[in-house]
Amino acid sequence: MERDYRRLLVSLVVALAGLVAVGVFWTSIHSSVRWALWSTIAEQVPNPGEHRRLDECKPPGWWTWLKILSQDRAVRCGEVWATEALATKVTGGDREAWLREWVSSPDSSALLQLRSSLALTVAGRRAPAEPAWLSLDPGLPQGSGPGLAAAVAKDRAWGVHLGPRWMALGSLWALSESGAPLSDALAPVEAIWAVEDPDLHHRAVAAVARGLDVPPDLLEDVRYRRTRGLPTGSLPRAWVETILSRPSCEAPCLELWIELLRMEVESERDGEPTEEVEARPTLQPLSDLLGYTGPRRRALEWWVRAATQWVAAAPDPAGRLASLGEGGASGSSDPINVFWSRGATPITTALVLTEVGERTGIPVVVRVEDSGAVWIDVGHSARVIRPPCSGSPSETVPQSEPWSRRSLVAGALAESAAESMDIGQPLVALRLATAAQSLDPRLARGLPDRVAGALELSPDTVLGHAIGAHFAPELEAEPEALDPHRSIASFLGTRCVP
Repeated sequence: MERDYRRLLVSLVVALAGLVAVGVFWTSIHSSVRWALWSTIAEQVPNPGEHRRLDECKPPGWWTWLKILSQDRAVRCGEVWATEALATKVTGGDREAWLREWVSSPDSSALLQLRSSLALTVAGRRAPAEPAWLSLDPGLPQGSGPGLAAAVAKDRAWGVHLGPRWMALGSLWALSESGAPLSDALAPVEAIWAVEDPDLHHRAVAAVARGLDVPPDLLEDVRYRRTRGLPTGSLPRAWVETILSRPSCEAPCLELWIELLRMEVESERDGEPTEEVEARPTLQPLSDLLGYTGPRRRALEWWVRAATQWVAAAPDPAGRLASLGEGGASGSSDPINVFWSRGATPITTALVLTEVGERTGIPVVVRVEDSGAVWIDVGHSARVIRPPCSGSPSETVPQSEPWSRRSLVAGALAESAAESMDIGQPLVALRLATAAQSLDPRLARGLPDRVAGALELSPDTVLGHAIGAHFAPELEAEPEALDPHRSIASFLGTRCVP
């Protein structure tokens, strides 16, 4: 009896060990087997039943999606519907990994990468690349970007994940294509105006004209009629006065169209003025020292607010905020370009990320190597956003003191000064250099003299250092203690000096 019991026990142990071995073996190969199966399915043509389900706008199964995505097939019910339907299928680790692989693969088409990234993002997963940046790919089929971007104005629940660039374009396309409320488009159109892209401005003018239900050549027509004593039709008198108040307005003259749009919005509100986004000045004192007027200041505030919503809605807010700095190695010193194209100078980029980080509660720390490499730590994950002047950045984060907001503003002003020199604005460059030195004397010591010397000017006779009297009051405080090793080599872009 005892012997039989022992045999039974041994048999059970052997059986259990066998099951464990089989389980381990299956665990090690099931993903490979599943992926091989999915690869085979992805190459097949959708069958009649799948076609019928898609035509009826009924969400298909995962295997159908494999065929649609891998073959870049169009979806009759639209990309918005497809994105939402596909996101509900991202339920397991293998499916998520499969989509992530498609986003990362250089062999994937632009549309496949965008669709996969959108599905992951809407499903609450982190995509290897943000949909907002994938939307810049010129290889996308015509209409893919506008169709998805227009959804931003209709469905804020997931549209915010597309990023500030698409939030602006979405409002523009919605105004042009679907008759969105004018009040919803006013701030985004003004934000697009600040980008200063002529082609984009032409599209914005056409969208505003369509939203106002007038021909795009309205401005020229009004001037032509008035100069010949002809009536201007049934246009509001305020419109005619506004148009004629500008003796010249080069095409596409988006700012004048914005004025007409603002007047129409106020008319719909029974004369109440439109809300001015001035309650919280953005990136002050940088915008003050750069001479930003009300419209540009409002535009910058819109971009920062849109980015704040975008970051806050992410499953990984710190990672999404850090992605704004991925293009901060070169480009314009305009902070709006951080949001629009990610092509902004490094210290300006770092300053913008610091502002958005403060609004979302994400710690942002900026350090600069003596070599000129700019490091930024977003949510305790450090990376280099600009390489050094020569050689490679160190493998570890520099141990120098983090840059204060004051130093970041000084660095951003220096980058703007360098840009002003490039475009032939010597007095502006000297003013910005003087402002940078006043903000951070140790960091920017001698910068006005260097700029004046490069331009063959004298800072004592041109503007002088009395310009500091025009700074905002908070800038007149005593400068804080700064790292003596920092120099203008740290933030003048490619203008690295010994």
